[in-house]
Amino acid sequence: MRGAMQMSGTMRNIMPEQPAEIRKTNFEEIAKGYTEEMAVAEAQRCLNCPNPMCMTGCPVKNRIPQFIHAITERDFKEAFRILKVRNSLPAICGRVCPQEKQCEAKCVLGLKGEPVAIGNLERFVADYAREHGFDSSPAVVHNLTGKRVAVVGSGPSGLTIAGELAKYGHTVTIFEALHKAGGVLAYGIPEFRLPKEIVENEINALKEMGVTIITNAIIGRTFTVDELLGEEGFDAVYLAIGASVPYFMNIPGEGLNGVYSANEFLTRVNLMHAYKFPKTATPIYIGKNVAVVGGGNVAFDAACTAKRLGAEHVYIVYRRGKEEMPARKEEIRYAEEEGIEFKFLNNPVRVLGSQDGKVVGLECIQMELGEPDASGRRRPIEKKGSEFTIPVDTVIMAIGQGVNPLIKQTTPKLAVNEQGTIIVDENCKTNVEGVFAGGDVVTGPTTVISAVGAGRRAAYFINEYLKTRRRRNQFHLPVGISARHCHVTPKVLEQLYGQRFRLSVKKYIKQPQQFASNQRVKFVSDSGVEMNLSIVGPCRAYTQIEISATDARTLGIPAIVRESGNTKGSPGGKLVGPAGEVKLDEGAIVVARHIHISEETANKYQLKQGDRVKIRVEGPRSATLDNVLVRAGLEDFDEVHLDTDESNALFVKSDDIVTIIIDDD
Repeated sequence: MRGAMQMSGTMRNIMPEQPAEIRKTNFEEIAKGYTEEMAVAEAQRCLNCPNPMCMTGCPVKNRIPQFIHAITERDFKEAFRILKVRNSLPAICGRVCPQEKQCEAKCVLGLKGEPVAIGNLERFVADYAREHGFDSSPAVVHNLTGKRVAVVGSGPSGLTIAGELAKYGHTVTIFEALHKAGGVLAYGIPEFRLPKEIVENEINALKEMGVTIITNAIIGRTFTVDELLGEEGFDAVYLAIGASVPYFMNIPGEGLNGVYSANEFLTRVNLMHAYKFPKTATPIYIGKNVAVVGGGNVAFDAACTAKRLGAEHVYIVYRRGKEEMPARKEEIRYAEEEGIEFKFLNNPVRVLGSQDGKVVGLECIQMELGEPDASGRRRPIEKKGSEFTIPVDTVIMAIGQGVNPLIKQTTPKLAVNEQGTIIVDENCKTNVEGVFAGGDVVTGPTTVISAVGAGRRAAYFINEYLKTRRRRNQFHLPVGISARHCHVTPKVLEQLYGQRFRLSVKKYIKQPQQFASNQRVKFVSDSGVEMNLSIVGPCRAYTQIEISATDARTLGIPAIVRESGNTKGSPGGKLVGPAGEVKLDEGAIVVARHIHISEETANKYQLKQGDRVKIRVEGPRSATLDNVLVRAGLEDFDEVHLDTDESNALFVKSDDIVTIIIDDD
């Protein structure tokens, strides 16, 4: 295993790694991390500069000298605390960020030797915290504000801002288009570079802070941005969708069987576990000879993944030279050690195919470098007549990606530039009121730490925006209101006690929310009917709905009968009618002085439309109603309502929820 420890000095302590011949056959992490002794020895190389230039190279201005000094003192908990002040994802950034182009590039030691291995130390501290259980210490959360923010996308920028906003006390919901949260961290970076366990750990920490994550939610399809701000009741929206739409070269043959975008290829392998096929349901075809077009980190991820999937020859085809490659030097070294073959100064012009539509080769043309272009790199120029063919059966295009246009298409007012990235001001705010954006969707593809920085910056400005926001704020809870009382659960009790709210009906079911006992609220139906309600609680949503026999202005929102006789809080329901005293089936709906039951239950107990019965709901709070009208023949959760001559009736269906709207003023 590579990685004998060096003594402190100009040479850095080399991190242990799997040998190339072993690692290219598995998906285990390549680098194994520092031991405590290695970390301390590396930290002791730091000169503790009075003017630490390393911080100027960090997009989030990590307090690098301070956390490194804590390592020299073996105070790893303090080192972790210092890191978390500015970087919410140190275990991830320590692995995938290009420190050699950022913080380490500014290290004074690098002038005459090798810079301090800042990234390796960051990774060590984060891993140590996770392994010793102090990474999950609850973050300090300010008093809950009642404000709600929708974060679209669960990549590094989205995860970062969710945590920061939760600390401010806002209620945050992340909407992720795929079936698993993590964004590019989950689908784009291979397991051997970033173990998914680490990403899961960060996501679980957010959930512990109260952040809700909804997967399979495509904003622009499941909801539009306008709907999030409108009927869904969010006070602000942060767009962190990244840049995940792959670019192609638009050359002949790109539609052949065996041509992938790197995004599709890596998503199939990383997120959908295609490398385990047929044990998993996602197949992937890898031939014996694979060409990967591109020179960035994504290209190297794809190439090394193809090697691990059994390809005999894997080529990196790049139109410039090695020195111009944007990939990390470490990734280039890994690929060289694993036998990846480089085709520098070559550019594809055509994908060749067989009669049955499969890839058989990649035709390229040789290039030479001219004057520097806008990127500062020398411009590649074709050598006429230098075409040649590489025999391959798989081609993976890794030449970059852009922003998905769906949100722009469904939010016409949203301003974007010619590249499709979202235009924001210095406060991360778009031209649409309440909508902010950051990360790759604004800058184009960049680093994880830059996306983290964008999330932190946007969190500050969204919090400032919410401080002055005067519109009504909404909270969602399951249907469960009748008469003049409302039962809800304890969490919202803590959030909303002492504030004034209104209630209205919405169509999207969210997690149960909670209120305070004896809180007075005003119910406002969609038709404008208003009622004052008192909260009877705290108790779990659906546990018990108290029905008032004397209140004629009962609202038509169902109490749900759970298991009969349950002593743990769920009310049992009994009905006394023509067939005698019978148990109400679980799922029966009780609405004040009316009862809706299914046709099956009506037939079973010989009940018919218009019968008058006695209802007794038993539980922690019991209620008995005489002379209750039976509404039979409705299937369980069909429409629930009061008599048509009841002017204050509210019409609600089973998939409705009730929204609490706080009046800020």
